[in-house]
Amino acid sequence: MQRHLQNSARFVTFSSHRYGRCSAMCRSKPVIVSTWSFGEIGNKAAWPLLEGGGSALDAVVTAANAVENDPRVDSVGLGGLPDEWGDVHLDSAVMTSPARWGSVLSVRHFQNPSSIARRLMERFGRAIRSGDGAEQFALAEGFSRCELLTESARNWWREVRDATLNAGEMPAIPFYDAGDGSLFLSAEERLWASHDTVGILALDSHGEIAAATSTSGTPFKPPGRIGDSAIPGHGLFVQPGVAAAAATGTGELISGYSATLRLVDWLSSMDMESALQKTMEMISSANPLEHEQAAFICITAEGEIGAASLRPGFRYCVTSAEGTRTVSPMLTHFDDV
Repeated sequence: MQRHLQNSARFVTFSSHRYGRCSAMCRSKPVIVSTWSFGEIGNKAAWPLLEGGGSALDAVVTAANAVENDPRVDSVGLGGLPDEWGDVHLDSAVMTSPARWGSVLSVRHFQNPSSIARRLMERFGRAIRSGDGAEQFALAEGFSRCELLTESARNWWREVRDATLNAGEMPAIPFYDAGDGSLFLSAEERLWASHDTVGILALDSHGEIAAATSTSGTPFKPPGRIGDSAIPGHGLFVQPGVAAAAATGTGELISGYSATLRLVDWLSSMDMESALQKTMEMISSANPLEHEQAAFICITAEGEIGAASLRPGFRYCVTSAEGTRTVSPMLTHFDDV
């Protein structure tokens, strides 16, 4: 189904994709969904596991690890761009239900915060750790320390620092594109490189859903700044038997509404199109600034996939037995960037 709605405030497109349960007697058809074009890196790493009957939780963590380990992605894991002081701080969360989730904030010396977040969940059921506490937990659990700041990220930070000191201006965020479109597929998508948290959702063959998020946060952010990504109900939310959602964009805009919690709640009582449109209307009521973006991906327990963004440029990646596709969201609230 294709639907186009237009008025003076927004341009909306909607198309529905359904995977998942085929009947009460058959197994679910697995699918994994990630934010941004570079989400394909994680999808490809996790798909063999998911296709072979593995769990949704294993799939989202495997996908997050793959993105965290790729230094070309400068918003997640190794090679993430630093804060004003030149330090890289990573945030991540994993979730399978409101009762089972793990979250780590401001991790400075560990490459795979999503794995640490999962371990927290496995140890405590639901838990959040930040800074030194998160790192002490990681060390106690046998995770290895590493240097997160790459040479290219350090050079970028020096350029930003000097430009800020000399002229009060911040240079453009660099884009590491492999040349084959593996990271960003359009110039319009590249405009949001400073907002590109990776969010990952999976539905496995047993009908279970899981979510993960991972980010190094806004480049050159103020020290101590925390966004939405690793906060349950903000950057991600899972309600078993209903749906899961993940967010990317301006964290303060998303957190102000507990946006993924609200989206999943609406999906429990209305159709995909209505839930996404209600979410975007809620976000837009905050009068977002021109440079602010907010985007969401979601999947229902029946395997229906949806996505929406505040402004054009957002892309997301879907991998199933039918292959891998990188597509634009079904709903874009404003028609200008």
